[in-house]
Amino acid sequence: MRPESPEFEADRERGEVHTGLTVAILVTKYRRVVLLGTLGVMAPPFIQSLLAVFMVPYVVEAGVVTRETALYMLTLSNFVHVFTIPFFAWVSDRVGRRRTMVAGAIFSAVAIWPMFALFDSSSPVLVALAFVVGNPLIQTSMFGPVGAYLFEMFEPTARYSGVSATYQLGSLLGTGLAPLVAQELVTADAGTRDLGLYMVAAYVVSGLAVWFLRNAGERRGDPAAAEPARTPVDA
Repeated sequence: MRPESPEFEADRERGEVHTGLTVAILVTKYRRVVLLGTLGVMAPPFIQSLLAVFMVPYVVEAGVVTRETALYMLTLSNFVHVFTIPFFAWVSDRVGRRRTMVAGAIFSAVAIWPMFALFDSSSPVLVALAFVVGNPLIQTSMFGPVGAYLFEMFEPTARYSGVSATYQLGSLLGTGLAPLVAQELVTADAGTRDLGLYMVAAYVVSGLAVWFLRNAGERRGDPAAAEPARTPVDA
């Protein structure tokens, strides 16, 4: 049998490992963590879904590029995505999850406007650049640290269930709503303006949720867990 993590074993020795219905534990002990964590991770999946499901047909119907070309552009942005996710995760190891994700939220709320301008440029080259700005930069600036961020929000005894529930709920609010919201807000008169305002609001909410949510160690009063006390990880 594979040994448990040192954190879990330490909790077991202190008598802090309790069994029970997982949903009940999350609702009673971690409801604030799940709520703020869900809001904190909802914005990055929104833009990823938006690019794949809505913006591809958007530029095709505008006559800028063919569907095949638009899909190649999306694929190129996904390829770059492979490198920027670990980059932003690496940044969060150096400066802290909260700082990285809040900075990503601020950057994203600003960068969506030039991204939409590029999509509306009628230039195939600029449309390709829009996909690159949207996916490998805007999306990953908050999404890169998400795995470690959620991992640190829960105690070892509820970590797997807590991370899974929080991430899936955040994805539901982000990925699931993106095409519906875009279809409703993008009109001939307003263009992408109202969609952009919605996304700014989403990133503001996500950024605030990340800022106000403390990790499990901070909630225990462990000074070593506070973000200012983080030390860089050796390369």
